[in-house]
Amino acid sequence: MRIVDETNGRQLACVAARAGTELRVAYVHSIYRQPASEEFVVRDDALELTRLRSPSLPVMEYYARREPIQQDVAGYTIEVAPERHQSLPVLVSRLGERTVHYDGRVWPLYELAADGDRVRVSVGPRPRICTLWPSRR
Repeated sequence: MRIVDETNGRQLACVAARAGTELRVAYVHSIYRQPASEEFVVRDDALELTRLRSPSLPVMEYYARREPIQQDVAGYTIEVAPERHQSLPVLVSRLGERTVHYDGRVWPLYELAADGDRVRVSVGPRPRICTLWPSRR
């Protein structure tokens, strides 16, 4: 799994990806100012979106998904019909506090990149450069 700041080409993280492991992107919704997250399962060559979460019903309604919104003890979820993504483009902002959680590690993108930077999260063969410069977190 790699996180690269595409604005300046700097690698922010590089760790071995394990198929079947969960990856979560947590953030604060820019309109409703409520926490939310997008949950993915790592595949050999892609990330598969499986679930959306938030304690806020308006955040869930904002997604305008065809799948039903379900209530649970932590708030609301949408169990997504799995969607494969080759990579995830993420816009960094202090307001959004976008944070990647993977395999017990946490990368607060708003601390690792500048406000407005474009970051890409991807999986695939581990580049040799990852071995030379392991992830900081």
